[in-house]
Amino acid sequence: MCPFNEKRAALALVVTEVSEKEVDPYWELFLFSENIKYNIIEEFTLNHSSGHVYPHKIDNIYFAGNSGGVIDPFLGFGAMSSVIMGVMAGRSIATGKDYEKLISNIVKSNIRLHEFRKVFDMSSNTAYDVLMSSIGVPGIKHLLYYTPFNVVKTGGFIMKYIPKKKK
Repeated sequence: MCPFNEKRAALALVVTEVSEKEVDPYWELFLFSENIKYNIIEEFTLNHSSGHVYPHKIDNIYFAGNSGGVIDPFLGFGAMSSVIMGVMAGRSIATGKDYEKLISNIVKSNIRLHEFRKVFDMSSNTAYDVLMSSIGVPGIKHLLYYTPFNVVKTGGFIMKYIPKKKK
């Protein structure tokens, strides 16, 4: 939810691997689950595709942000990574440093997040509930909140070895 003022806001729902005709039941479930009973003034559906890009630089053209494939495949965000890629493109232009090397951490992170997305797409609501409740378990909570443990790096590595269900 992104509020415009006290009375108006924009709501966005990202649903993966469904056709445009299949989106409405997800909206209805979302509105019901969140007990949202406001008047809907306007709505639209946007089919968005994103993916990996390589190379990120061709001649004097630098691909950053969405065109650089940096939209987070797990939750659909990417503003901060997009800004960083823009800064790295400028740094590459100004200093002559290799753009691919400058953005390698962002690219690696997105590959790991893609592994999370694939596992989450095949999981059930029960599996989500177990995962979310386990975050508060002593030991796990400490590991996640009070240590430098990188969940994305380690989890992405592990998740690529989890068997995927066939479509």
